[in-house]
This record gives sequence, structure tokens and C-alpha cells, in this order.
Amino acid sequence: MDSGMDKKYGRNCRNGFSLLELMVVTAIIALLASTTFLSVVRAREQTQRQNIINNLKKIEAAKSQWAMENGRSTGSTPTMTDLAPFFGGNTFPAPVASETYFIGAIGSLPYADTAMPIGTETRFAGIN
Repeated sequence: MDSGMDKKYGRNCRNGFSLLELMVVTAIIALLASTTFLSVVRAREQTQRQNIINNLKKIEAAKSQWAMENGRSTGSTPTMTDLAPFFGGNTFPAPVASETYFIGAIGSLPYADTAMPIGTETRFAGIN
């Protein structure tokens, strides 16, 4: 009868892994997966935030061009259709994260409100 002992070295021989070993490996994999997932979410939020800010810069540039071409001064408020010709393809920038763009009057910065927070922010102001 085989007792499961290795006769040469005097230790137990077994096939497979113990439950504890499997649980430790599973825990390590879960930890690595959660760390990777959080990094991906942060990178996505950073990209969305940057794209919104870039769209706001485009809107501000279009407002300035519209004002110069139409002889408008501070206080005049263009519409999306007024600004469309100043964007590539005659289209207003598409929302990145379901945000709403507010153009504002000449002399004021545009801003965007998001339906869901991106990081901790729900409102992004235009940047000169």
C-alpha cells in the first residue's frame, strides 16, 4: 500500500495544488486586475477631460473669428449655426462624454456641463 511518502527524500508526494495555494493565486490576480482597471478608468477620464477642454478652445477660437468677420464686439452672442463654418467640416464639436456646450457672449469664455462627473468635475470652463 502506498502511503503517499516519497521514499527517497521522506516527504509527502501529492498531485495538484491545495485550496490555500489556489486562493492566494486568485487573490493576487484579482489585486492586479483591480489596479489595472483603476488605471484604465483614470486614463479614460483624463482623455475625456482633455478632449472637452480642446473643444472649448475650438469654440473660443471660432467665436473670435466670427466676431472679427462680422464686426461684432463684446456682448454679441453667436449661435451654433453661426459658428459652424469656422469648424472643420462645418460641424460643431461633438460631445465627448454627454456634455452640453454653452457658447456665451463674445468676451466671456465658453463652458461645458457634463451629465456625469468626470473625476470630480461636472463643469469645465474654456481656457484661453
